[in-house]
Amino acid sequence: MIDVLLIHPPNRLDVDLCLNSALPVEVVGYGLLHIAAFLETEGYSVRVIDVPGLFAQNFTTEEVLSFIRSYDPELIGIELNWLHFSRGAIEMAQELKKSNPNIPIVLGGTHASLFKEEILYSYSPWIDEVIQGEGESSLLSMLEGASPQTECLEIDRIPPYDPSVIIPKREGRTMFLNTCRGSCCNPCMYCLGNSIHEFTGRTTLTRHSTDWVAEQLQLFIEGGYTDIGLQDPWTSGTGVDTYVEELATMFDREGFSDQLTRFNLECLPGALNGEQLHILAEMGVTDIDYGCESGSDKVLSIVNRPVTTQKMIDSIEKTAAQGIIPITYWMTGFPRETSADISLTTRTIRRIAKVGGIPHWITPIVITPGTPLYKKRKSLGIQQRLHTFEDFSIYSQVKKKQWAWYPELISHSTEEQSVEEILMSSITLKLASLECRDIILKAIKPLEKMFYNRHPDWEVENRIFRSIDYALKSMKGTYF
Repeated sequence: MIDVLLIHPPNRLDVDLCLNSALPVEVVGYGLLHIAAFLETEGYSVRVIDVPGLFAQNFTTEEVLSFIRSYDPELIGIELNWLHFSRGAIEMAQELKKSNPNIPIVLGGTHASLFKEEILYSYSPWIDEVIQGEGESSLLSMLEGASPQTECLEIDRIPPYDPSVIIPKREGRTMFLNTCRGSCCNPCMYCLGNSIHEFTGRTTLTRHSTDWVAEQLQLFIEGGYTDIGLQDPWTSGTGVDTYVEELATMFDREGFSDQLTRFNLECLPGALNGEQLHILAEMGVTDIDYGCESGSDKVLSIVNRPVTTQKMIDSIEKTAAQGIIPITYWMTGFPRETSADISLTTRTIRRIAKVGGIPHWITPIVITPGTPLYKKRKSLGIQQRLHTFEDFSIYSQVKKKQWAWYPELISHSTEEQSVEEILMSSITLKLASLECRDIILKAIKPLEKMFYNRHPDWEVENRIFRSIDYALKSMKGTYF
């Protein structure tokens, strides 16, 4: 018997479209997994069904639905954490409600929270509730027969998750480590991260204790997962120095540095100094994703990105010097961004390549309701094209194309750039990045010995250079 089924949906209930989606469908949100862990500590039995994972194992749509219907849970929760799952989440709810209308079906996640009222108005025959913000206490309240009670629990009361709860087993997948909750402290206008407290009520960034992080890593390792990603804004706010030192002490105590094959972080350029980067390198960090976004200081200032191009170059140079691979992310379609600004970004990508920075993600910016940029769009000359949940459901319906030419997914135009010009700017940056391969190889070569001394298994597979080629080749078809 299973009390609760939590479902990671596909972009659509269409196997071919899911397996060839323009946008990645394989990441099960760790919010869903922590809810599963919390409910299990409260005495409920829980399973997480990864529908794209079942499709990848040659299940048909009917076989997936039949498998899910074979359970008889008290409650079904469906994850809607990113725009491109919107149609699939609704379709899952419709199909499951048909077979058993008495089981409550709940949606949750960032984009469910964002469009709560519209979802409940349009899809109330199939969806009983939309949980805004953190879902642990809300789902527990519903299981106990009460109305959802949104409450931000003391952060270490939210337990680490066990990957074995996911069906099917995620062989060889990266597992994502969540170290904090609350709003990001950076004021970037295009991101929901600094206004997430409007949904959750958790107003300050709060980090898990390093003992909690150790328990989570141990669960990963025991499950055979040694490729770890840390993609939350853990370096945001104060206390980064102390937290890095505490993490390093814990890693040394537990011997994690020798047990992880990859340890990837996400970071704002300049958030970590040389000493902190050295500590992270000694801990076993292999690569850091840096959101550079634009090579124009004017554009960065307009959207309140607390970074300069010089700070990017300095940060990435320091990262590479410590034997950590720096990977860079870029966007186009900002307000007031001109062809001259795109030229500056091209130049900055090349300058960063000379110090070892590998460009990977290059994408048109997506402006969503709830962000400061959406709220101030008129004053910034933004002509928004997508506004509603129904508008953004187009993200669920697009197959992968060469060079990621998706005009239907562009959320806006600006006074300076049409939809097509935003897309062309993205392709211009991709072409410039592909031309940087030899520059990057030359910059990385002197650091090869240091890196392989720390990560000898990477040397056997020549993974530095495979990583460079993967990043450059995969960017052509990626949207975000």
